[in-house]
Amino acid sequence: MPKVRAGKQLWQECKEGILFSTGAGQHILKNLLVLNSIIEKVDVILEVGPGTSNLTVKMLEKVIAYILRTDLPFFDACVANLPYQISSPFVFKLLLHRPFFRCVMLMFQREFALWLQNQELNYTVDSINTQLLAQVDHLTKVGKNNFRPPAKVESSVVRIEPKNYQLPGASPPPPPSSLSLVCA
Repeated sequence: MPKVRAGKQLWQECKEGILFSTGAGQHILKNLLVLNSIIEKVDVILEVGPGTSNLTVKMLEKVIAYILRTDLPFFDACVANLPYQISSPFVFKLLLHRPFFRCVMLMFQREFALWLQNQELNYTVDSINTQLLAQVDHLTKVGKNNFRPPAKVESSVVRIEPKNYQLPGASPPPPPSSLSLVCA
C-alpha cells in the first residue's frame, strides 16, 4: 500500500462535501462575477465536466454535458473550465470536429492560452494548428483565488471561432489540400 505524505493530500474536500482531486486538475470556479461574464457571451452551450453544477445551473436550459472519452455531439457553442492537463487533447479534438461549431469559450492555464493566441511567439503544435484553423481571442484573466481549492496558476478565458464556420445543417467545405493538422 503506498504511503501518503503529510501535507500532500491528493483529495481535498469542498464545503459542499464533494471531493475533488487537485492532482487531476479539479479546481472549481467559484466567483459568480466570472461565471456571469462567461454566460453572457454564449447561446447554445456544450459544457465539459459539469463539476458542482454552479455554472450548469445558470445555463441549464442550454446545456449538453460531455465527457472527453466519447465523440463530440453536434453543438453550436461550448464552454468549459477543463482540468488543465487535458487542454491540448481537447483543443485538438475540437479542431477536428465536424460540422464546425460556431465558437467555444474555454478556460486554460494562462500560459497555454497565450500560446494558442501565439502571443508568446513560441510556436507549438497547439498554436500552429489553432492559428491555421481558428481565430483565438482573449476574453478575461481569472486569478488563482477564484477557484476552490485555490489554483496554483493564473488562468484565462479564450474564445475560439473556426475560420470556416458553416450554418448548422450545411456541409462544411473540404479543407485545402495543402492544409493538414500538424502532428506532435
